[in-house]
Amino acid sequence: MCAASNNFSSLLFFRLLAGFGLAAIIPTGFSIIVDYYKPEERGKYLGIFQMVGILGIAVLVPVMGAIDAPSYTFGLESDLITLFVLNEINPLTLPLLTQLFIFDTFMKYTVHYGAWRLGFTLIAILSFVAAAVVWFLIKEPIRGASEKELKGVLTAEDAEKYKIERSAIGTIFRTRTILAMMAQGMIGYTPWIVLQAFLVHWLESVRYIPPTQATLLFAVLVVGAAVGNALGGFLGDIGERKIRNKGRIIVTQISVFSGIPLIFLILVLPLSITEYTILAFVTAILISWAGPAAVKPLVAMVTKPEIRSTALSIEQMFEGEFAAVAAVVVGWLADTLNGGIAGLTMQTITPYMGYWLGALPLSFLLVLFTLSGQSLTTAMLWTTVIPWTICFLIWFIPYKTFPEDRDKILKILEERREELLKE
Repeated sequence: MCAASNNFSSLLFFRLLAGFGLAAIIPTGFSIIVDYYKPEERGKYLGIFQMVGILGIAVLVPVMGAIDAPSYTFGLESDLITLFVLNEINPLTLPLLTQLFIFDTFMKYTVHYGAWRLGFTLIAILSFVAAAVVWFLIKEPIRGASEKELKGVLTAEDAEKYKIERSAIGTIFRTRTILAMMAQGMIGYTPWIVLQAFLVHWLESVRYIPPTQATLLFAVLVVGAAVGNALGGFLGDIGERKIRNKGRIIVTQISVFSGIPLIFLILVLPLSITEYTILAFVTAILISWAGPAAVKPLVAMVTKPEIRSTALSIEQMFEGEFAAVAAVVVGWLADTLNGGIAGLTMQTITPYMGYWLGALPLSFLLVLFTLSGQSLTTAMLWTTVIPWTICFLIWFIPYKTFPEDRDKILKILEERREELLKE
């Protein structure tokens, strides 16, 4: 349906519909994994589950880029430093390149118009294949059977007796550990949204890294995040076995805290592309532990089996909805700082770069983009370092709430065991 859209309104509507369907994947996958594996092993498998999803993005994005409209300029219009050097060597370079940029724009709006639809078509085909694999190969586990208290005594028929009740939503919102997970998620996921939305543009416009290299660097960040998810899950399980009720939280705090100095170094230090790549990869690995190491395992351990998927869905809803505002906040800050130069540049210069290169001095454009980049850097610093600092502090709350909430669920599970043994 997205591929068949004829205007932005219909595309937005169909993307919302697709979002409703895709949103079910995470809580459903979470529920299946939790019901297959015991608490001490869930982090590992949750991490692998997330890693595979992220690697899918890393593979598909370049493929979708390859089937989209080709670039006849190879991104040179964004590489002002190279343009400046070429123009200094030969003053005829810029007029010739300007004609190439105009030709590229013309081709995108004529010959290759609508090439973006191919990406949506590819995703639709792969989604049908994935649905078929799940339908025929995955066997749904007995809900709650992985719990030590119910292992060996709970049957599929028994599990049907414990269904979600109307009071479940109220129970979820009265669980203090769940509230802490919501709070840390809403604040802690904000920097991720900021990096996803602005990092490539920041690398191009502030550090003048060529578009192809900036995109490759972002791909390295994605791969690092995938590795970090798997590693975080393993470390969380180790923490659970070593320090019960605290180990997962400690692992997560290490992860969150590491992001504060690392993202500061990325945004402040002028580094080479190799140094940025190494630092971005290390950063991505270290800051990706929270979900599989603690958030999802803790949600599972403080809720009854029949409401776990609902609890995670609510947590993810608050996390995603609040953090989505971050991109708007960063854009507003960047547009406001330095007298609004960034906003003016993004609205009037960047979309028509091929035309402005022939109309304005290259040195003037460099100054304009430098000032715009300073605004964006400051905005990104505020919306990454500050949220992660707050998130780190919020993670002290579960030290008190998690043991209490977990004991309540263990008591309920013990009561169910006794009830089932009597039957």
